[in-house]
Amino acid sequence: MKSHKTNLEAVEPAADKPEHPDQAGKRPHKPEIRLGREAQARIGELLRAMYNTYVNQGIPPHLAELMRRLGDES
Repeated sequence: MKSHKTNLEAVEPAADKPEHPDQAGKRPHKPEIRLGREAQARIGELLRAMYNTYVNQGIPPHLAELMRRLGDES
């Protein structure tokens, strides 16, 4: 099996102090996990490929007929 290098980076929260006084006794937030550019680009490619499959199928005949009939009523 091929090993993939993950493209993740941890980002510390901007401030150590709570933004609101009512959050004073609560635990601090965990660091955010952000995807790197390569991971974002790959996800975009996969989503486009998946979406294009549905777009290329076209409109089912029964929906096309319904749209035509609705257009005739206008």
